Amino acid sequence: MTSRTVKFNFLYSFKLLPQSIEKYMNGKKEYIDIISPSNIPDEFEDQFYKINISTTTLSSNPELEINAFKMPLNGSIGEVHTLLFIRNKRTRFSKLYSLEFSLDGDFCICGISTTEHGNYGYYGKSQFIDFCVSNFIKVQDDSSIHIVSVTPLLEFAKLHGSTKVTKELTNPHTGKKFKSCAFIDTNGKVTLVGFSTEIGELTPHQISEQKEYLQVVELSNGMLKLTRKPSKS
Repeated sequence: MTSRTVKFNFLYSFKLLPQSIEKYMNGKKEYIDIISPSNIPDEFEDQFYKINISTTTLSSNPELEINAFKMPLNGSIGEVHTLLFIRNKRTRFSKLYSLEFSLDGDFCICGISTTEHGNYGYYGKSQFIDFCVSNFIKVQDDSSIHIVSVTPLLEFAKLHGSTKVTKELTNPHTGKKFKSCAFIDTNGKVTLVGFSTEIGELTPHQISEQKEYLQVVELSNGMLKLTRKPSKS
């Protein structure tokens, strides 16, 4: 990598940006820091300012935001042409994609993380955004369920109101019967929090008895679950 531009594109695309995105997903970095030059070594700072960054929200799903990074180019084989950093603004779930010059003069689309650089195959440049958005939605729905936030039950109740337990409800997809916690604030807004499989369904009396040991977790699919706090031992 004798070319300064190629070296910057490689370092930024495959190391610095994926690391920043992972920290963002884990709540250790804010979105604004990802698109700033703060994590770029001084020797490459002038290259960073050659990046053209554009941001748009998906019209069909306003929670999804697409950040496109047009990279400085030499036209070298294997060089990154454009990066797409797609994120769910509510859950922080994010994924990084690259459009790269290929051996046959076309473009290949890759998925990048801190642990891998996966090639999805050769696609026309015009297919880049549609492919990445489709893949992001599929991956998010299929395998991205993780804890986004954790709030002690008492703190959650202060924010969302008094705790009730619903009557028996029916899952519209499976037909299975279940009950849920319902938090009702002073304006009548209801926030449903499901029981985790770990604790099972609890009665209002049991919730009250165990309130010091319970917490509400928000999952990356948007669901809220009542769980038991981890043991300190």
